[in-house]
Amino acid sequence: MSVHHHRQRRRRRRRWRQHKQQRKRKQQCPPTWDGWLCWDEYAEPNQLMERPCPKHIYWHQRVPPCRGYVTKFCNQSGQWFINQDNREWSNYTLCARDDIYARRIRYSLI
Repeated sequence: MSVHHHRQRRRRRRRWRQHKQQRKRKQQCPPTWDGWLCWDEYAEPNQLMERPCPKHIYWHQRVPPCRGYVTKFCNQSGQWFINQDNREWSNYTLCARDDIYARRIRYSLI
């Protein structure tokens, strides 16, 4: 085979790999910014992504020693979860400080 033929085969293989990657990417949730965190990886359908709660969400409060995790769900169609307000949503509820959360529950029960 000629050098030219080898180059053409390599180019075709490379284009085919790129095409397969693009098809796969279309089925995945793309990287996104939710206003607090950068979700910088593609997520597979039906995958729950996790990140440690970022320190900056606590503002001037004491940052808990054991911070929770933020989660973001990629649904089966390769789209990030959309809440009832029709917005992409990340779950920061596990980032709440336990002492503040317990106080709120205690007052709401009284």
